[in-house]
Amino acid sequence: MLDHTITKPLSVGIGKLNCMLEELCFGSAYQFVDRGDYFVVRIIKNISTNGRPIKLPEEGAEQIFFLRASVAGRRKKTNRYPASANWRWRVKWLHQQGHKLGFEVIDVYVKLRNMKFQDRSGRDFSIECSDFTGLLRVTNKSKFEDTMQNGICRFGRAFGFGMLII
Repeated sequence: MLDHTITKPLSVGIGKLNCMLEELCFGSAYQFVDRGDYFVVRIIKNISTNGRPIKLPEEGAEQIFFLRASVAGRRKKTNRYPASANWRWRVKWLHQQGHKLGFEVIDVYVKLRNMKFQDRSGRDFSIECSDFTGLLRVTNKSKFEDTMQNGICRFGRAFGFGMLII
């Protein structure tokens, strides 16, 4: 598993960015996160000269992390989003995800914001996202490795959400 830092072309919308990444990754599964002037792409294959292998921590190891997620729950096949000001629900969600995905959240700070995007037809829309920064402890190395490879949440992956950065 490698993280590639790629300079973002000027004025590239999220739709064109996804198409560009799909071509670059040759149909392999990947995750990405937008970091402003650049984006980080996580994939098993080497797609650039600056691919950095991810050293996975052992069980019991503590790591500082960053995660951008669109937090939602499912109920009766419907997405349920928390109220905008409800940061406690988001922190609880992250603790639950960690329990399932091989880590324990020790400490976390969450920042809420709306991110604006444009679809292929030029229509503007926004997605509420949660930026989590904190400290975690690995509780199950194999589950944690899957989490690092596949991401955390189902919602907003096409917009760069769900990639756990340690």
